[in-house]
Amino acid sequence: MYLSEVLVLMVLAVSVGAQGTVERYKVRDVGYDRNSHAPIPRHCQTVTGRRCVFPFKISGKVYTQCTYDDTNNGQPWCAYSTHHDGTARYGQWYDCDTSTCHITEEPCHTVSGPDSRNTCKFPFIFNGVWYNSCATWTWNDQNYGKRWCSTQ
Repeated sequence: MYLSEVLVLMVLAVSVGAQGTVERYKVRDVGYDRNSHAPIPRHCQTVTGRRCVFPFKISGKVYTQCTYDDTNNGQPWCAYSTHHDGTARYGQWYDCDTSTCHITEEPCHTVSGPDSRNTCKFPFIFNGVWYNSCATWTWNDQNYGKRWCSTQ
């Protein structure tokens, strides 16, 4: 995706005050991906103050906002530097400052087991099968029918 494929839109709200004055409020300053129409935050930063670059690509997947994919600490993250084709530069990513970033993705995490509360890591392979989402526990015990995932 190239910068020419991103539309920028600033939405303003206008209100009339008690004295008849017109007041303007900046509601949201976002870009929109021309292909998917997904909102792209424009002033999202990492917790270290670096501006996130959207969209960015890692392992062939394109991200238009901070993601929990492959997080190792349960926090959403973004790339802050990319190559000309939008691929994130190796090691050039960090946790997002959630006060500056619009994040709609919900983290997927474990609720029990040996690594309780850790985030799921996708994709993962178990018994030769690739999983991109939680798998169903099929063994006949107290966990039968529950969903599970890899945290490694």
